Amino acid sequence: SCESLQQQLASLQALQASFESAYDEAIKTGNISEALKLKSEIEIKLENLKKELFSFEKPLNLQKQYAKQLEILKNTGILEKFNSPPPSLPEINKRLQEKKELISRKIEQGFTKLLLVPFGLDLNTLIQTYGELLKQHAKNKTLLDRDGNTLELNNEKPVWVWDQLQKSIDGNSLIYFPKEYTANHGGQTKQEVIARQGSWQILLLEEDPVIPRVGAGQTIKDRPQLEANKTPIEYLNLLKTDPYKGESGLTLEDWFTYAIMNLEEKNQVIDDWQNNKDSISYLLGSYLVSGSVPRACWSRDGKQANLNAWKPDNHDENVGARPVVRVYGPVWSDLSQPPSIRPISSSLAWAWKIFVSLVNPNSKNKRNLSIANSTK
Repeated sequence: SCESLQQQLASLQALQASFESAYDEAIKTGNISEALKLKSEIEIKLENLKKELFSFEKPLNLQKQYAKQLEILKNTGILEKFNSPPPSLPEINKRLQEKKELISRKIEQGFTKLLLVPFGLDLNTLIQTYGELLKQHAKNKTLLDRDGNTLELNNEKPVWVWDQLQKSIDGNSLIYFPKEYTANHGGQTKQEVIARQGSWQILLLEEDPVIPRVGAGQTIKDRPQLEANKTPIEYLNLLKTDPYKGESGLTLEDWFTYAIMNLEEKNQVIDDWQNNKDSISYLLGSYLVSGSVPRACWSRDGKQANLNAWKPDNHDENVGARPVVRVYGPVWSDLSQPPSIRPISSSLAWAWKIFVSLVNPNSKNKRNLSIANSTK
């Protein structure tokens, strides 16, 4: 809790003050035993505090996932095309800690797949990037389904987008995160989302990319997986209830980023619904003002990725939705700042600032510890 962090940090500050006095005394007398004792106590407490502040490292294998995502973003040219730097690992940790209770619950429910989404990048650039990667994999015979079988590709048009959806993309008229699928949607434009939440979004997804068909879903912890054959309206309403609170639907940017990551990590396409196991994916986080919800899949008939849109009251046994957990907030470049512009407790902000001052390699505190170590 924030109170626990505050107590631990107050204890660390007191130990640091004692260490500095003992260190000064050691310089005068040559007796460093007390300084070394206090140094050891400080290092143990710092390590314990680090484990508490970075408690999601182990369940999410965060460093490994983060490094892999950055590698893919770099190798696919996305980072070069986007003028906004991705969030750092400490920044991600801060935002996870800000939603610690929710994130802990969702990890137990199976949301352990990290996804860094360059939301502010032009959507057509993401679409083009995915198309080029599909061509590369098809050329190298590494365009596969989930069972490892080779897929054919329409090289002339590897990604097909319904013309009305393409017009909405080109005209920047897509609505994001609607509260309902009506004229009173309560959603935001892309620029509004960027202004409020930053150019990058951090998501947690279920580890298995398959959207289960009816009867194929599992219950993880206390949460039954969302199965296919519901309408977008029904899915949106479900996400407002337990045990789905804290989840939302994919946007077009999310889907293409996830498709790119899965292709580069596993050589596999996603939402390959004609294998009778996967499903077409409603993109519940996006909405066309004309009154339809985008959906995406791999089409074996067209030999291409396929994006179209349906009315929000339609359902089909082959179509479902992939929920995600979002960690919102702008990308903070200054670690001395609170984790987000959203209201947080003053004690958590205070705790983070003190922790950073204690572990900052350029700080007087760190130099003193290093000197004591070299004296030993």
